[in-house]
Amino acid sequence: RRRHTRYISVTGVQTCALPIFPLWLAPVQVSIISVSDEVRDYAGTVKSVLEKKDFRVELDLKDETLPKKIRSKELEKIPYMVIVGKRECENKTINVRRRGRENLGTMGIDTLVTMLKEEVNHQEVYKSKR
Repeated sequence: RRRHTRYISVTGVQTCALPIFPLWLAPVQVSIISVSDEVRDYAGTVKSVLEKKDFRVELDLKDETLPKKIRSKELEKIPYMVIVGKRECENKTINVRRRGRENLGTMGIDTLVTMLKEEVNHQEVYKSKR
């Protein structure tokens, strides 16, 4: 954990802009964006599920518009954004966006966990072949 933090610090200082880290190295891998106060509890539940699966997650409950929150996360170079609104709360789903304005659509939390684990595991295989 300490090496990971040190590497991120050194790499971040060496670049002028925020560095774009792959999923396995990003300090925050997933940002959960709550659309309204009504869904705060569900957003917290999604965060708990992802943290239990060993992902680094942040929860954005700020009182800002959705486009402003998304833009902020894009500028922070966070690999994945999970958007939780009233519809997602009712259906127990999430809406997922990948960095670079790519909307992956609505899916279950388990589907996202599987997708993220595959991406991290693929990177582990790639690193070990070098």
